[in-house]
Amino acid sequence: MPFGRNAETRNINLFKFPMKIIQITDTHLMPRGTTLHKLNPCERLDACIDNIIEHHSDAEFCVITGDLTDRGDIKAYHDFRDIIQRLPMPSHPLMGNHDHRQVFCEVFPNVPLDENGFVQHVLETPAGRFLMLDTVEHGANWGSYCDKRGKWLSNQLSSSGNVPLYLFMHHPPFEIGIPVLDNINLRKDSMRIRQIVSNIPTSGTFSLGMSTARYAAAGTVFHSAQCMEQITRYSWI
Repeated sequence: MPFGRNAETRNINLFKFPMKIIQITDTHLMPRGTTLHKLNPCERLDACIDNIIEHHSDAEFCVITGDLTDRGDIKAYHDFRDIIQRLPMPSHPLMGNHDHRQVFCEVFPNVPLDENGFVQHVLETPAGRFLMLDTVEHGANWGSYCDKRGKWLSNQLSSSGNVPLYLFMHHPPFEIGIPVLDNINLRKDSMRIRQIVSNIPTSGTFSLGMSTARYAAAGTVFHSAQCMEQITRYSWI
């Protein structure tokens, strides 16, 4: 979906480099053997991975958009790591409000960080640049995207030229029509992202992937129709 200046005039062919990716969101893992809301998150994530292996093993990579664990404990992160290691493609986990950045980094020391220690990085692909954003405010449920993170995003966008851009984050940067989620979206920092995107004189294309199923333990989102509908409705510029 096109965003930014002169979006209607862009001629980027999104299908020039077809790419299949997988998005998993809100796994809310508890230590293996522990239930959450009468469900077993580890077993549900195991089933999700089984399905991916059977039906989607040809995907290029998998993005896991936050709330990896429910309470940020280290045992749950170890279980999460063990389960996603079964994936037949690279995986890129993001932070959610139920996560603990420091504990996550202890278990996943090889996940890239930006210069300020946020779990943000860029994935370069033939189809475009995939930007993984960290929208977590430690100790709060709502999202945050501070000036330091904003500068990182601005630098990445300004250096992208005409390359298609794909932004992945946990917290929605606009209202999506679900009150319980709209109450904990990026709030005032939505404007920061909006301004950053509008100030980039790129002729590229923006698409957005985010969490829209906060309370679905091990919920799998291969293509979030709801998310894409909101992107269409809420063109930021």
